[in-house]
Formats: sequence, structure tokens, C-alpha cells
Amino acid sequence: MPVLLPLLSFQAILLNYSTRGVSYRLAFLYASLWWGVLLTVATELLSLPHLLNQISLSSFWGIVAITAFMLLDHSKISLPFHSFDIRYAAVFLPLGLIVAGTFLISIISPPNTWDSMTYHMGRVVHWIQNQSVAHYPTNIIRQLYFAPWAEFAIMHLQILSGGGDYFANLVQWFAMCGSLVGATLIAEELGASRSQQLLTAVIAATIPMGILQSSSTQNDYVASFWLVCFIYFGLRLLKERETRLAIPTGAALGLAILTKGTAYIYALPFVLWFLASIITDLRQLLKYTFIIGSIFLTLNSGHYLRNTALWGNPLAADIDHVQTTRRDLPAVLSNLSRNLVSNTWTSSQPLNMLQFDAISRLHTILGIDASDPATSLNGAPFVPFTLSLHEDLAGNGLHSLLILSSLPLLLFGSRNRTSSPARLYCLTLLSSFVLFSLLLKWNPWITRLQLPGFVLCAPLVSIAIPAHRPWVARIIMALVTFAAIPWLFYNESRPLLGEWSIIGADRNALYFATNRGLLDYYDQAASLIANSKDCSAVGVYGDVDAYEYPLWVLVRSRAGKVPRIEHINVENISGTIPLKDFTPCMQIKLHQTL
Repeated sequence: MPVLLPLLSFQAILLNYSTRGVSYRLAFLYASLWWGVLLTVATELLSLPHLLNQISLSSFWGIVAITAFMLLDHSKISLPFHSFDIRYAAVFLPLGLIVAGTFLISIISPPNTWDSMTYHMGRVVHWIQNQSVAHYPTNIIRQLYFAPWAEFAIMHLQILSGGGDYFANLVQWFAMCGSLVGATLIAEELGASRSQQLLTAVIAATIPMGILQSSSTQNDYVASFWLVCFIYFGLRLLKERETRLAIPTGAALGLAILTKGTAYIYALPFVLWFLASIITDLRQLLKYTFIIGSIFLTLNSGHYLRNTALWGNPLAADIDHVQTTRRDLPAVLSNLSRNLVSNTWTSSQPLNMLQFDAISRLHTILGIDASDPATSLNGAPFVPFTLSLHEDLAGNGLHSLLILSSLPLLLFGSRNRTSSPARLYCLTLLSSFVLFSLLLKWNPWITRLQLPGFVLCAPLVSIAIPAHRPWVARIIMALVTFAAIPWLFYNESRPLLGEWSIIGADRNALYFATNRGLLDYYDQAASLIANSKDCSAVGVYGDVDAYEYPLWVLVRSRAGKVPRIEHINVENISGTIPLKDFTPCMQIKLHQTL
């Protein structure tokens, strides 16, 4: 089965590192980075002659797998758990539950969140149809200018599996697993003991937003993973000053930026820290900057060039609306407070009103409207929310309290207990949160964008716990594990239990789990297309948030294949891109809601 070839390639690369004396955790990061780089290179190169098809991708991954296995020293292969310590068995129970549970959800449920139906998966099917990632006319303009790496990976799996999306959610799931591994390595670099590293993994695994996103085709967990890799190898580079470490550092930074724009914000303070640490050695500074910068730019060059050709700049002009237009102290404090409270809404309405009133009074003191359009996306009103089990709105309340409780211990505690790198790491990460609040407008879905920050905070929480008080770590581990149960089993988009359980449910209906009112309309539209035997070109139109992907899926399930589908009546700048040999014999309106 061709879809197994990327997995075999990853496994072969991982084994090559592990047989050369590299720990399995570190080998996992190296293999992931090489895999990510190879996928990017293959995508960009095969896209130019429009050869993104099953034959080309199978050949590519087959060559990678064969080459990696040929380079492998088979006599040195060993099991990763040959030195497993039974004392830590209890720690792996919550990790196993979450990893296995989210894997099950990823396989059973198709992608079905709002952004997935509009642009994440929508761009994938257009690329597959075009056999290229070149820009194309679309009413859903986000399909073009947003960073594409996560969707590159989904596209490879979708093409190699024959067009189905059974493996699409596994990109985020894999990123979650990688983030847990990487977070423990960061903790180790910051001086954490083995038990603290295991606690780091549990804290990272039980982040509510992380649990929800790990079984979806959003991209925040993928960005989190590459940022974790970047920061880990950056820390290693600072300590060891070896040029070879600049290569994975640059690759991880490049892949993070190629995955999501928020990576710029999280990475910038760490870039400045790393540069400031070697600024006294001009030769090293120039060498590392050149290596990291070259790799970063090379990986992003294809996407940058496509955006520049259409918009005149690599980031595209349409992202301006998400940036704050007021950046004074009251504006930053406004966003900081709202970003924090967005994580702490509870199921108790009186408690939520107390929080809302406190934030409202703060804004009165600051002299700024809590729904100021200069700091709020589309002037979104700041109103009391409640506890959510949806991946667009879920907060990370318990983890927020753990992080806030850890900060004084890390910054003002005993220097014998907290290493200098841990303090610098803490301050740098806090700078990322401030920069986040300075640059991005608050919106009701802001917690989704905060996932990388929570993953990166996990090592800090474990390090802040005194080593001579292991009972504290056990209590925290039990609390976060127990608290994670609702998000694991009752994911609002993909619940394992309850009335809308995905187990045994009709897969086509699950695409509309977050917008069930659209199912009948799209079902009728798909049937109309499938029954029109002589129609091989369908034009679609709608607004910027229209559901597109389910139409492709339903048509394919009914007709066995999909006719050529292109956007028509495109009034944004992508409408200037010419469509060759396309005359639609049918027009379908895409809807957002009915």
C-alpha cells in the first residue's frame, strides 16, 4: 500500500540515527526533521511540472525508504524500551490513554472542523486535482496565502492512499506525539530530572486544546512540534557551539514558519536570545545566521514566491486584518488579560461573571473598550463564555493556573534549584506571550493559537516543582489526567461517547458534525453532480468561509470520481489567475450556514 511508504521512510531514518548512538527521543526529532524537509522538497519540485500524483510520490518515498534502509547497520538495531524502568509505569498510563484515544478518534472520524472544511482540506483537493501547489482562483482566499506545510503532508497521505482522507488527521496526531517527546528533551536541557521529564510529557499531553486538536486537520499542533524542535536544537547549539546543530535548528525554524504564521511570534524572542548569546563571537554569529537563515529561506521560498507573484509580498496583503492597529500599553494589557481569561472560563456562570466583571473593570481603568476594533478581530464583542469542549473555543484553565503558579518559583526561587537557562527560557517564553498580545487581535478562538505556548510551558511547570517533594508531582499528574477526560471522550466535533458518538456513525454525516444544517443541501448537490453523467466541469462559488471540501467527498462517494471543480465568480485578486480549458456545465453555490 503506497501510503505506508512515508512511514517506512521515517522509520528507516529514525533507525539510522538510533544505531549511531543517538537516543530514541533525539532520533525521533532528527527523523521528523529530515522527513519534513524531504516532503517539502518533493512537493515543491514535483509541483513545477505538475507531477504531484501517486506514481511520482510513490517513487519518491520508495527511493527514500530503500536508500535509508541500505544505509542502516542492522546489527545495531535495538528496541527503544530495552532499559524501561518499571517504577515509571504509572506515568505511561495517562500518556497511553491519551495517545491511543486520540489515535482512535483520528482514524474513525473524518476532518470536520470549520477551517478544515473551508480551507485546510479545500486547498488539498485543489492541489491534487491540479497536481501542483500553484495558486489558483478561489473565493476562499485563505486556501492560498496561509502557510501550507501541514496540508502538504495531508496531500501526500491523501494521494498515496488513493484519494481518501482516513489518514489526514494523523498529521496533527503525529505532531502531538512529537511535541511530547520534544518537550521532555527541552526539560532535560533545562536541568530536569527523569521524573520531571515524564511529568513534562503528562502535562503537555493533557492540554485540553491539544487533545482536541490532535485528531483534527488544524495546524496548531504541527506548528507546536516544529517550534519545540527549533527551541530544543537552539538550546543545544548555545551549549555545545557545534556547527552541525545549526542545520536542524534552521530546518525546524523553516518548517515552523512554513506551517503557521504564529510561529513568527513564538520564534522571534528565542531567535533574539540565541543571537544575543553568541553576539560576542562575530564569526560564529555570522556562520550560524547564514546556515539557519539559508535553510529557513530555502524551505519557505516556494510559498513566498507564489504569494509575492500574486500579492507583491511573501506574506500576502490579506493578513492585515488580524493585526492590532493599537499597540500602546493599555492595548497590550487588554489583550493579555482577555487572552488569559479566555482559558479560564468554567461551567459555573457566577464564576464566569466574576471573571468578566474583573476584566471589564480593568478595561475601565485602562481607558479602553474591551471590544475595541483596534484590538479585537472584526470588532468581536468580549462577552462571558463558558467551558467548551470544542477545538475552536476550549480553554486550558488548569494548565493556566499551573503555569501562573510556577512563574514565581522559577523567576524568584532558589538559584540552586532553578538553572540559569531555565530562567532565561521562562523570560523568553513570557516575551513571546507579550509579543502575541501586542501583534494579534483578540478573538473568541484565540486559545487555539496559544497551543504552542502551552506546550512550551510544560517543561517549566515540571522544573518548578521541588525535587524533594515528589508527592506534589503525583498530585499534579493525577489532576491533569482526571481533568482531561471530558476533552478526550466528549470532543464536541468528534465525541467517542454520548449521543453524537463517532463510533458506528455514517462517515459522510460526520463531515457536518459542526454544521449539521448543511448536510441535506450538500447531499442534494452531490447527487445532482454525480447523476449528471455528461458534466465533467463544475463551477462553485460562495463567500470566504463557505464549506467546500464536503462537496468533493460526497461527489466522490456517489460517483466514484470527481469531475473538475473550479471556483467561478471570483472577485478577489486570485480571480486574475487564468483557468485553462474550463467551461462549467453546472454551477453550485457553497454555503457557510443555512
